[in-house]
Amino acid sequence: MPDFTIELREVVARHGTNSLGLDSYPIFDEAYRDILNQKIIDHFWYNEISHETVDMWIRQMRTKMQEIMPYYNKLYEAELIKIDPLSTQDVSSTSASEQDSNSRSEHSDSGETTSKTVSKSDAKSRTVQSQLPQVRLSGDKDYATAASDVSSDSGGVNDTDGSTTSRGSGESSSRGSQSSKTRSKGYTGHTAQLIAAWRDTFINVDLMIIVELQELFMGIRSTNDSFTGRASAFRPWSIY
Repeated sequence: MPDFTIELREVVARHGTNSLGLDSYPIFDEAYRDILNQKIIDHFWYNEISHETVDMWIRQMRTKMQEIMPYYNKLYEAELIKIDPLSTQDVSSTSASEQDSNSRSEHSDSGETTSKTVSKSDAKSRTVQSQLPQVRLSGDKDYATAASDVSSDSGGVNDTDGSTTSRGSGESSSRGSQSSKTRSKGYTGHTAQLIAAWRDTFINVDLMIIVELQELFMGIRSTNDSFTGRASAFRPWSIY
């Protein structure tokens, strides 16, 4: 018989394993719930619950698991990470470059041309007819019946101005890229020390949870002896 309240095995026998407050707490992998629950039940199988009634104890079990499991789920997930103890450095670097060029050119050419042509010509002619009576020619002492002097000037100026203009433009573009990757992996230090440090990271998450749940059970296990010699003195604490 239990000495104070009721043993967990009695609670399981009367309420089943699905009614212990272990059915709704968050778990990193739902497939692991039954495994963890069975470990908890096996560990506390002969321990008496720490509350006066089973209903109070189930409520406290459910509340406790809801509070602690988010943290322990992180530990479970961390345990799933594969680590190489002999790899202390693993450095990867990636470099990339891009080139993008665009050029544009424009040109404008202009010119002016000027030409000037000047022409001039002089012409003189004299016609003399000799008949009597004679007349004196102008400008000299000769005599003639009739005479005529003809002179003419001709000239001209030709100015030519002109201008020419030409324009043009061009555009070119180019684009290119390149990338490279490097990786350096290995370890520094003594192999034995690295392995020893890796072993220090081992943890038993299941046992850590069980330790957290110890407050929900009496600190002693039943000896099947009556604490007062009267077995009925504690019977009201077992609520069925």
